[in-house]
Amino acid sequence: MKSLFLAFLCMTLSHAAAKNLSEGENEAFALLSWKASLDSKSQSLLSSWSTASRPCIWAGLGCNKHGRIARVNLTGYGIEGKLYDLNFSLLPHLHSIDLQNTL
Repeated sequence: MKSLFLAFLCMTLSHAAAKNLSEGENEAFALLSWKASLDSKSQSLLSSWSTASRPCIWAGLGCNKHGRIARVNLTGYGIEGKLYDLNFSLLPHLHSIDLQNTL
């Protein structure tokens, strides 16, 4: 019975880890897709947004304690584009977005 419980626990933990990984990938995909929809000048302003690094260290982003995107602050960046191109449904932990002084 004890080994059955341990097997169940291991399966549960591995499923939770896989879910977090795919959620993080979805967040990165949403942000990189939005970046690609922007004009070339705006894309260059977000040069740290790349698959070479984790989104939590990208310029203008803040993460919660679980490493999920919680804040976007692009105040003063001069980004040009359409916000409706950002797939908010892939950013379930986002609670704050600040785009003051953007074009």
